[in-house]
Amino acid sequence: MAEDTVPQRLQAFIANHVGSIELLEVLLLMHAERDRAWAAEEVGARLRLSAVSASQHLVALRQRGLLSVALAGDAVYRYQPSPALAGVVDELAQLYRERRLLVADLVATRPRSKLRLFADAFKFRKEE
Repeated sequence: MAEDTVPQRLQAFIANHVGSIELLEVLLLMHAERDRAWAAEEVGARLRLSAVSASQHLVALRQRGLLSVALAGDAVYRYQPSPALAGVVDELAQLYRERRLLVADLVATRPRSKLRLFADAFKFRKEE
């Protein structure tokens, strides 16, 4: 399956919502265990990430409308996307099970944001 055979909605979802393989792994963990509420430390331990990194990914997924958060002491997150996003994440999880390297390649080569491209324009470069 080539990139052009990956449905456009999945390509767009990855480009707009999945900034890294780590974030993808957090999303897919939350998707697979959707009946459970997770603290950042638990996600970090399960995926071998630091609690800080896990927390950043959980916050990012929450901001993208894929998780809900409850504040009772520590924040706990639960998979709770909108119906429109739920179907796309279901498809993404299936594709990842079947073609892990293809999905990883799509994440790694996703178009960079316009903001990042703008910021990169101001990086100092050695003159040749």
